[in-house]
Amino acid sequence: MMQLTEIENEIKKNLSIQQEREKAFRLLFHSYKENIYRHLMRMLKDHNDTDEVMQIVFIKIYKGIDHFLWQSKLSTWIYTITSRACISFIKSKKNSKLSLTDFSSPTIHDSAVSLETMDEDRISEIFQKALDQLPHRQKQVFLLRYEEELSYKEISEILQITEGALKATYHIAAEKMEKFIKNQI
Repeated sequence: MMQLTEIENEIKKNLSIQQEREKAFRLLFHSYKENIYRHLMRMLKDHNDTDEVMQIVFIKIYKGIDHFLWQSKLSTWIYTITSRACISFIKSKKNSKLSLTDFSSPTIHDSAVSLETMDEDRISEIFQKALDQLPHRQKQVFLLRYEEELSYKEISEILQITEGALKATYHIAAEKMEKFIKNQI
């Protein structure tokens, strides 16, 4: 299995050859579709909405790939497009009584709090409720850092905020999550 940087190099090489552009986009799609879907699903929590935004994201990538300058990582550019498309979709859905507090993560990984005596469904429920209580920006930063394991620099480029503000936002979100989870146990 190729590493992400190898995939990005392969995509870049194939995009420069007119006859290989379709192959490059297929590789891009297959390399990023699961991560994009998972990221959107955590934010939108609805398969139909996630599928709709995924289509928008890949159309934007397809239309904009020729303008990508390769000065940053391709994955950063893709997450930027994904985040912006998700935010636009949320804003458009807000008029149809969709609240930003309706978004949560369908999965759970490790928690700083020991939850060994609880079943996985209960742990997941508590984690999701903790995410639900975060404001949208804190949730977005928390998910990109904690779930996607992106660096502060990458998240800063995606969300276009300073690394200092980003670190503060993540720290506040993590504290809120920890406090909420401790109160639920």
